[in-house]
Amino acid sequence: MVSEQPTRYNALATHFGVELGINYDFKARLIIRCICIIIFFI
Repeated sequence: MVSEQPTRYNALATHFGVELGINYDFKARLIIRCICIIIFFI
């Protein structure tokens, strides 16, 4: 159990790192587009 804990933490950290690093720009652009579309229709 003790040896598995760091590997799980590293997997979680790398997962969140990928989510924040690679997908951040894509998600930010998607959110900005949605906001612009909502403002445009209002």
